[in-house]
Amino acid sequence: MRIWWTHRLIYRIPRGMMSQDADLRDTEEKLQSFCEYLNTRLPTIKFTLEFDKTEIHFLDVKVEVRDGKFETDIYRKPTDKITYLDPKSFHPPTTVSGLPYSQLLRVKRIVSTDSVFEERADEMMNNFVKRGYKQEMLEDIKQRVREVDRADLLVKKKARKIDRLPFVSTFSSQSKQVRRIMYRHWHLLQMDQKLKPWTTNPPIMAYKRPPNLRDRLVHAVQEPMKKQENRHVG
Repeated sequence: MRIWWTHRLIYRIPRGMMSQDADLRDTEEKLQSFCEYLNTRLPTIKFTLEFDKTEIHFLDVKVEVRDGKFETDIYRKPTDKITYLDPKSFHPPTTVSGLPYSQLLRVKRIVSTDSVFEERADEMMNNFVKRGYKQEMLEDIKQRVREVDRADLLVKKKARKIDRLPFVSTFSSQSKQVRRIMYRHWHLLQMDQKLKPWTTNPPIMAYKRPPNLRDRLVHAVQEPMKKQENRHVG
């Protein structure tokens, strides 16, 4: 989709549907006529039209024109429901604490003004509190996000090369103890000269999801096709 703005209208047009002969930067009537024209081309595809004189939304971003400049804000659909991860659910602690931080970073990246960012951040923190997140943790995360320069968030960063081996295991209630024991005795592996190139730094803990109730209660009625084919071969 493309965002178009003139002194009269701001609207979106599907990419690839532009016509060089169509004068789109004109009146509402011509814009609506253009949408009607598109809907006559293919009977199986129908286009909807959204336009406004000052603002338009795309995905989770609202673009608004103020004093001849674009300003951006968070957009939520009217049917949107707040379904953040329950902090009491069986997930690694880093996942629970990392969710508010990543969401607030998204808000700061999208919202172009500091005053509106404070409003949206407070709204998001209230939603996290309702889900059971601790107020003290959220205040600390909000302060960390405040200190981040928004210009840095708008620049695509190169993936960092991490020179650490991943230790992959299924997450369980003993995962914290396993990590503690491994880090405590990691120096024993570093003493081995053959393993030294791979044991300079402790490993990164990577967790697989354990079986949940759905996995235990729901089973496929029919076996996968490959297994059936192999059974009948020969």
